[in-house]
Amino acid sequence: MQETTILNVILRNTFTRADFYRRVDFLREVFERQFFDPNAHEHDLARVVRSFRGDDLAVGLADRDAIVAWGEEVLSSFDRENMQRRMLELKRAADALPKFTLYVPVILSPMHVSSLGAWCRANVQGDVLLDMRVDSSATGGCTFAYGSSLHDFSLSYFIRKERPALMRLVRAYGE
Repeated sequence: MQETTILNVILRNTFTRADFYRRVDFLREVFERQFFDPNAHEHDLARVVRSFRGDDLAVGLADRDAIVAWGEEVLSSFDRENMQRRMLELKRAADALPKFTLYVPVILSPMHVSSLGAWCRANVQGDVLLDMRVDSSATGGCTFAYGSSLHDFSLSYFIRKERPALMRLVRAYGE
């Protein structure tokens, strides 16, 4: 399986740069254990990944399940000889993908991140990866950067922008 095909499969359920790198790094650890540990005898890599329980993982169960969802075709395309090269190529390919940086006031749930990621892929660019940032000044909205544009839709931005009008209202009703 070609790296571009593997990347496309990974992007089906991976919407942020952080998720991408965490999942690929975990998969590399699984492969290293399977390919280079003399005590490893299991050849079904999906079964190996599924066998990790929450307390065994450097990643969460959602990450483990996402990796399993990539399927046996992706998992079996790595072997002892090509694993390091392919992992490096995948990371380089991810680095080359367009980045949509989203500044939000709180940490979003995985479900909300997936929804946002799917929306961005449908409406912004099909292979974009989100770069999620928490910024408390984005309260009441969000700020995002894409390409060379920054768009601030936070409440603090609109308050700063409309400060003179707000001050007139406060004076008018404060008397």
